[in-house]
Amino acid sequence: MLTLFEGFGGPEVSEYSRKHLHVNIMRNQNFQKNPYNAIYEGFLQTNDGIAANVSRKIIKDDVGCSAIFTMIRGHELWCAWTGNCQAVLFKSNGGHIPLTEPHTLDKDTEMERIEQDPHHLVDNNGIPMLGGITRLSRGLGCVKLAGVFTAEPEIISLDLQGNEDFLV
Repeated sequence: MLTLFEGFGGPEVSEYSRKHLHVNIMRNQNFQKNPYNAIYEGFLQTNDGIAANVSRKIIKDDVGCSAIFTMIRGHELWCAWTGNCQAVLFKSNGGHIPLTEPHTLDKDTEMERIEQDPHHLVDNNGIPMLGGITRLSRGLGCVKLAGVFTAEPEIISLDLQGNEDFLV
């Protein structure tokens, strides 16, 4: 299991996520039989915990982070992410497989989703930003933008063939 967090607005959301995301995933009732659901629910549960800390004034409402979670179970690699963290799987033959695609306002599908509730879009010298805070469209935290900035991860799994060297 490997997790990585890249924060914006301060370290609090990254620190909270570092302590809770993998635990929420592993303790999820679906972890053994349905890793997809466990991972998905783990991201949302972690975000709910962040929101609870915002309401207690422990974390500011404009602090967030990108997150990536990877794990190997048997011969299967799981990768889930929100935001712009990226992962690439390198093979022994010199090839590589990009596992992630950043969730930014540059991605058409993300912009289409956000334009359905456009009042959060702010023009920053010709550059669209969510609430004037971030160019990310997904991540953990940033409760101020709840509804358009979502913690819903993209999740993939792939069968390992034995010719994989490392993950970056």
